[in-house]
Amino acid sequence: MPSTTSRQLGFTLVELMIVVTIIGILSSIAVPAYHNYIQKSEITAGVSTASALTTNIDLFIQENGKFPPATDLSEIGATATMSALGTLSLLPDTEVAEQGVLLFEFNATTSVSGKKVQWRKSATTGWQCIQDAAEHIKGCQQGTIM
Repeated sequence: MPSTTSRQLGFTLVELMIVVTIIGILSSIAVPAYHNYIQKSEITAGVSTASALTTNIDLFIQENGKFPPATDLSEIGATATMSALGTLSLLPDTEVAEQGVLLFEFNATTSVSGKKVQWRKSATTGWQCIQDAAEHIKGCQQGTIM
């Protein structure tokens, strides 16, 4: 007498639809979280790149009595394009010789294109970091960059 039971050879359409739905739900959560992670890591890299040069600028000020000139980053051991994420520039204060700004601007290949990180040197309060890219970046407050 032949057996009436048959073996299942694959997945049913309902099972496949359930799997696709689960993958879609997980993706809708993971993709924005990943984008935020990339954005914060790029901002942190920009903050760190500029921060590393503040000591060099302090040494330049001690030796020369003024903030480095805007025309030559090599005076502080840097180049404008030393980071693939953006460009560096110096903006000496026209009124107080020991003050100025070290500016890092993100380029178009980043997730924060056109945003900036600014390290401002004050003769009285020292270095202050301001960035206009994201909230809650450790060591660099969010604000408006001039």
